[in-house]
Amino acid sequence: MAKFATHRDAGLVILPAYYAASLGTDQEQIIQYYVDICKESPVSDSAALIVNGYSSNPQIPLFLYNFPANSAGLDMSSAIIEAVIRQAPNLCGVKLTCGGSVAKLIRLSSFINSEPSVNLCRPYPFLLLDGLISDLTPWMKCGGHGTVSGIPNFAPAASMRLWALLNKPGLTDDEKREAERIQSILSNADVAAVPAGSMSCTNSTDMEWIPDAHY
Repeated sequence: MAKFATHRDAGLVILPAYYAASLGTDQEQIIQYYVDICKESPVSDSAALIVNGYSSNPQIPLFLYNFPANSAGLDMSSAIIEAVIRQAPNLCGVKLTCGGSVAKLIRLSSFINSEPSVNLCRPYPFLLLDGLISDLTPWMKCGGHGTVSGIPNFAPAASMRLWALLNKPGLTDDEKREAERIQSILSNADVAAVPAGSMSCTNSTDMEWIPDAHY
């Protein structure tokens, strides 16, 4: 697999559900799992990495992916994630698709702001990404950097408009109301899509609530 990954710009690493029973009773195993994978990440030949600040022989930078629903209920605390960040300089960010994600975001953002070495030892600022778009507005207000969500696959216009508004300084009252309206539409879409899993994206063109149609 490493051979086929060499053209990639980054990787997303989730905990192995098969070993959930063992990992759930030993947090050090979880930390070491990510540290080892980051250490052994293959060298990338991606031109994008080399051009944008990495060395001539860069390892593929990795994201820690906390997604309990897809890893047999394993849910990493912010303390575990902080430990991985400290020990794995090739870790370039996290994606949180879990309960209490905004609270974890606040703690991780505070940790990164208090530890300048986190960003000094990396070519890019460490990224804190949401796994859902339903709470993107508070996510951005609490120090997050964006979202990797399934909803923009079938609601690109609404998603990009919300993103533009959240990154625009000095919003007018009309723009604030627009952002609130779009966030509400996308949040309702998340509620409908998440329980359905991948099939929700596959069948999205048949859904009456598709957000771009309402936007």
